[in-house]
Amino acid sequence: MLFIKLKANDYVISDTGNILNKSTIQQTFKKIADRLFNIGLASDDRKNRVVFHSLRHTYCSLLAINNVPIFTIQKLVNHRDIKSTLRYAKLDRTTLKKSVEDAFK
Repeated sequence: MLFIKLKANDYVISDTGNILNKSTIQQTFKKIADRLFNIGLASDDRKNRVVFHSLRHTYCSLLAINNVPIFTIQKLVNHRDIKSTLRYAKLDRTTLKKSVEDAFK
């Protein structure tokens, strides 16, 4: 068996056994996202376009909505500064209300 020493996030191994680098994965994701989600959107529409980073944002937001502590999220996504993590922790009103209600049970 062949072992390759990799650093975190160096490669992803595909189901065909090919080693894919970050650039290849991002290019492939862009083609799929453009076809499925970005139809009719300008290429510079940063607010509405689905991009590779949207996955990370969604992951962090879902963790926050499900009341995962902000410092845990920071560790999971390897942010050095908590301010970076706080950008992702956008809670909806329902979650905020539930958190307050749970605190006073």
